[in-house]
Amino acid sequence: MNKSLVALTVLVALAGCRATNADLQQSGLDSVVSVDAPGTESSSAVIYVGENDILSRYMCPISALNAADFNAEDPASVRSHCTEKPSKRGAAVGFGEFETALQRSYLKFVGDTELNSQESYVLADIVAHLPAKNDRPSLVITAGEEAGINAIRSRFAGMFDEAFDGSPVSPQGAVLESATSGGGFDLAGGPTTLGTVKFKTNFPTNQPFQLGVNTTANTESDVVSAFAQKDPSGTCRAKVVGIASVTVQTQNGPKQAAIAAHPIKPDTWIINNGVKARVLRVDVSLIRPPFFAFQDCVLTVRGDVAGINPPPPGPGPGPGPGPGPGPGPSVNRDVKMKQMMASRGHRMWHYLWHGIRNSWPRMSNSERNQIRSILGNEWGRKNSETAQNPDPDMGEEFLYMHRQMIGMVQNLLGPEMYDRWKQPPAPNDPKFPLPNGSNFQTNQEYTQLNAWHAQAVDVNRLRSMTLAAYGNWLEMTLHNTMHMRWADQNKAIPGVMSGGLFSEPRPEWDAPANDYMGSTYSAHVNPIFWRLHGYVDDRIADWLKANNYTSANTVCSSSSCYRWRGVWTGPLPANPMPAMASAAVAQSAGVAGGSEGAQDAQDRGLEGPSSDPAGDETLANFQQLKKSLARLIHDNSVMVPPALN
Repeated sequence: MNKSLVALTVLVALAGCRATNADLQQSGLDSVVSVDAPGTESSSAVIYVGENDILSRYMCPISALNAADFNAEDPASVRSHCTEKPSKRGAAVGFGEFETALQRSYLKFVGDTELNSQESYVLADIVAHLPAKNDRPSLVITAGEEAGINAIRSRFAGMFDEAFDGSPVSPQGAVLESATSGGGFDLAGGPTTLGTVKFKTNFPTNQPFQLGVNTTANTESDVVSAFAQKDPSGTCRAKVVGIASVTVQTQNGPKQAAIAAHPIKPDTWIINNGVKARVLRVDVSLIRPPFFAFQDCVLTVRGDVAGINPPPPGPGPGPGPGPGPGPGPSVNRDVKMKQMMASRGHRMWHYLWHGIRNSWPRMSNSERNQIRSILGNEWGRKNSETAQNPDPDMGEEFLYMHRQMIGMVQNLLGPEMYDRWKQPPAPNDPKFPLPNGSNFQTNQEYTQLNAWHAQAVDVNRLRSMTLAAYGNWLEMTLHNTMHMRWADQNKAIPGVMSGGLFSEPRPEWDAPANDYMGSTYSAHVNPIFWRLHGYVDDRIADWLKANNYTSANTVCSSSSCYRWRGVWTGPLPANPMPAMASAAVAQSAGVAGGSEGAQDAQDRGLEGPSSDPAGDETLANFQQLKKSLARLIHDNSVMVPPALN
């Protein structure tokens, strides 16, 4: 390996950029480079050059990266095409000094005093693949672990320049001004600006980050919109993905209002069921794409009166009947399911099962002992599992555990159980429309899903795979992609997605309305979940038939029965039937839609958690874990779809 090797990673999506997926794999370091928006005069990439254990930083325009004579592995080529950007320290930065500074910046950002085992592995992998330091093998990633690795790399990516410069890092996203009203000036015949806040885009990539805007405007609104703009002008690379909460003034004081995406206008939300009210505060969710350089931006929140009639109370998103005189059977079905699955016990079980299973191979013995002593022995797994030798039955566990979940809802609903998808629904399927906030709506995803479906039912292919390998493949391809295809980013609650469960959970996180398909804390509350997982569960029968089995069980007495090997579920939750006062519950109980009683019921459903002492105890125990361990579990509880072919 050339001691002068330049580690270069650039955004693959950049038009004309010569870096390929293979380049990214080879470099092993996707936090080295930050890239400004393509197509602008300031478009550029940051490249770090290493020589004699010293790092140097260069700012390279995109035109240089596209030049025919540009060679990223030749320091002389980098110097001739790019401009050096020295460290603000005023001195050379050595590899050892950089590693120490990167760890310190990271820990300050997450508010902790130590890295967990997975974070330590990622940091070691980053340092090992710095230029002239490529003397260690690449990080070994077990099945299901990729999402956690990506989350950690994303955080380190935001720390790279700070570590090189020695500048402080703010764990709050470096808000430049307090999030207060920007004046509330009126636009003639248009919306009212409720407030603005300046911020810096140095928060982790691909994770919702929340900014709150307080307003003193006296006008009333029934819709709010939000947009981010570069300060003083231009495109901000942070994207508004949703409204987390809206606080309005009522006769009884401030309260959180209901929120629904506007059916036509982008980045606009109907609030308070279409009843205009004075807005006191809006909490906005933003996401920063990877590799873009930090920017100073301004978030603006506006209010308007659209005159939208309040919709009739209903169970929320998902398939169901249209407006009519009564709730209809599918409304009752959704209400029953949500009563069980929105309970804190079920949420914590699903969340911890995925998080512990995926992070266990990376846990130290002391971390594993914490799990057993604080959460309970049933949450422990095999001591023999390591990153190099993960449990070979993890794929079976995925199928077996979710079959137990399906059984719980089947027992609850009986003949009203959700129909199983026979194949991935088409983009224009009127029964299962893709949410406006989905980031996976293209025909490319649908084409890939169909290709995977053909592989999933190919008898010859199934005969060549163990059930564990088949389950692993299903989880990482069809399952994860369909989850994110029906994940409405407007419903992603930043506090949950950023790991707030191990710090300060909020009551509305357990409300039935929190059924975001992209989080293991909420996906199973969405009716789509049961149709999707019914599809996955049916694949077990395909595998059994292809391999000459007629059934599967934990105990078998004949050769035609397949004995389950991966049966770890953690402690199964109780099935409480909490008294959740959502509008749909009120309606099914005979409360007239639009009445004060129904409105109060809806308010309580939005604001209050389900009563679930067992779930509360699980959460309390989870919060007793060391913060670094809780963060490890959280990072590995999320799901991401694989790259498309």
